[in-house]
Amino acid sequence: MIFRRTRHLQNHPAAREDARPPTFGMVPVSLMEGERPREPVSVDEVLQEPRTCQNMNRRVKLRRLVGITALAGLAILALLCGPAADRLQMRGRLADPTQPWDAVYLVCGARAQQRRLRALTAWVARAPLSTVILVGHDPQPSLWSREHQRNLTRTEWGVEALEVWKRAQYGEDAGKPVIHVVPGVFSNTDGEMQALADYLRGRPYQRVALVTSRFHARRVLERLEAHAPDNIEFAIVQGTPYWENRAPWIVAGEYLKRLRDRLGQSQTPLLTRPHDGV
Repeated sequence: MIFRRTRHLQNHPAAREDARPPTFGMVPVSLMEGERPREPVSVDEVLQEPRTCQNMNRRVKLRRLVGITALAGLAILALLCGPAADRLQMRGRLADPTQPWDAVYLVCGARAQQRRLRALTAWVARAPLSTVILVGHDPQPSLWSREHQRNLTRTEWGVEALEVWKRAQYGEDAGKPVIHVVPGVFSNTDGEMQALADYLRGRPYQRVALVTSRFHARRVLERLEAHAPDNIEFAIVQGTPYWENRAPWIVAGEYLKRLRDRLGQSQTPLLTRPHDGV
């Protein structure tokens, strides 16, 4: 029994090395040994330690909950991204190149127009030679030209690439298909489609195909049909497949832009990027 009490006393906080030194009267023993006296610990500090631990545990649980919620939201968004992206591509409105079309329009706005140009040339190669190629007026700088010793605009670069392709496809003296630049000043898709509608109005175009990225197809048709005459039929020529067509941030951005356009805020500052074309 005495041995057990001794072990219990050895484990007592007062018997530990880091415990406070015993005092005789008002003078600690450590003062007599030349040590610096420790500050007394108040009762409030001792009672506050459990509360601090509880607050830390709550913060850790809150962070875990926020992280799990964010991961679950991203997973749900990734699952819904496929059907939402398919809805944007307008596969039921694709232009058949074997049928007669009056014109095909290359939509502006992509920084890298190679995918749209590849789709355009592949489609025009199967279409009748009477089909007119329309290119939007995009003054933003594009690739460097050794011949011109400057950065061509997106429109100039697109027209030059089409001329090179036409000579390689039909020969040096080929006059068709004809390439025209649609005039206009715009800062987004709604402005570009309004400029195209103004260009088509009063001209003998009854069937027009639009070449654009797959995620961009539905919004292009919606904005053009809102401005163009009702007697013109429009269809889509999809750009070559690319991973960004199903990227969650691209798909979500397209739906937000469609909502912005429907609310009539296409030209509102801070809701559209200047000279972006999309």
